[in-house]
Amino acid sequence: MEYLLKDLDIIRKEYEMLSEREEKFNIFTILHKEHDERRLHSRFISALLQPRGTHGQGSLFLKNFISQINTLQIFPIDDCVLVYPEEKDKKENSNIDILVINRERKKCLIVENKINAGDSNLESGGQLERYIDHVVKNEKIQLADVIVIYLTMDGHEPSKESVGKYLGVKDVIICSYVELIKPWLEANLKDVYNYPFLRESLIQYLNLVNKMTGNSSSKEERLEYKKLIGSSQSNMKAAKKLFDNYKHIKWHAVHEFWSTLQAKLQNSGKCEIVKPFDKNNINDTKFNNCIADLTHYEVYRKGQKNKQKCTMKIKTDSGLIISIKFTANYNHFYFGLSKKDNEGKGFEMIVDDLIQKYNEYEKNSWMLLSKVFDNDIKFNNFHDELTFSLIDGEMKDKLIEDIYTEIIELIDRV
Repeated sequence: MEYLLKDLDIIRKEYEMLSEREEKFNIFTILHKEHDERRLHSRFISALLQPRGTHGQGSLFLKNFISQINTLQIFPIDDCVLVYPEEKDKKENSNIDILVINRERKKCLIVENKINAGDSNLESGGQLERYIDHVVKNEKIQLADVIVIYLTMDGHEPSKESVGKYLGVKDVIICSYVELIKPWLEANLKDVYNYPFLRESLIQYLNLVNKMTGNSSSKEERLEYKKLIGSSQSNMKAAKKLFDNYKHIKWHAVHEFWSTLQAKLQNSGKCEIVKPFDKNNINDTKFNNCIADLTHYEVYRKGQKNKQKCTMKIKTDSGLIISIKFTANYNHFYFGLSKKDNEGKGFEMIVDDLIQKYNEYEKNSWMLLSKVFDNDIKFNNFHDELTFSLIDGEMKDKLIEDIYTEIIELIDRV
């Protein structure tokens, strides 16, 4: 095993050196942060979908987009189709990330694009619920003619609160960038090969998507790995042993993280554990935890569902219950004071003062106070470099120390 890993590392370094000599210029990452879902990803995708866009390809890119998902085949494409945000004024329609609408035929397609953000649920309604309400009430479109796509990096579902009253009533198509955007861009590239400026723009954006989704290694590099693994029976056995145990390695990395954090908080003398971390929330077969009440969605996904749900609750000397959570449908590692746990305890005024004094905290429809950890670990995605680093014991301990410090800081402030 040791020799195989050394040889794999040699190949990795060789291709990294080759990559360093390649052109690094990418107009998208120069102008915006690579995870800027609104000003970069949503605007570029909507500009391509726009039949009257300056790309000059008419409805070609919209047709290619629709062809990626079978249930979209009924969507009418003609001269009446408009796409928001529009190319010139950049304005969204009622804060909807991407809205494809045919006002003459009374049909629309809502695309909610999530890179790192969670659902923006308010007391006035969940995020997707508000968007559906808008097109039904203001655009006069029948609910049956509203198509909703929830587009994320890893293909996780929206929260129950986001879908709101439409949960179990309106299907939501769940897509990841790998399943939808990557093949769509590749299809577009085949059609515009003879248009150099457009072709290069699509290539640069595809390169960015590949980088963000962990698909940036070249075909040649992957074939080198395959050749090395298949070069001897010893390498084959070592690689198989690693493949067979990788899911267990991930399970133990997550379990050790939460167990160590829990013990550290328990020994702090500043709180008590009232809801311990439950190791049964890490499924060691598929590394997911299926949530029964999310079965109403129409799921468009080729891979396994990633539904990690890790929760721990602690109680301070003042009686506050602090929740420490990661849920895949929110896709953030965060902590705070839920309304349910702290209801009727008279802490709301204290919390409001904290939010005013420290701008790192926020309030929403289900949390009196919340904050995403500075180290926002995605426990369901070991392609993420930060999450993968949990396997490194020294790095894991550093992450725990940083997260512990943030929790204790909140305890001391209240």
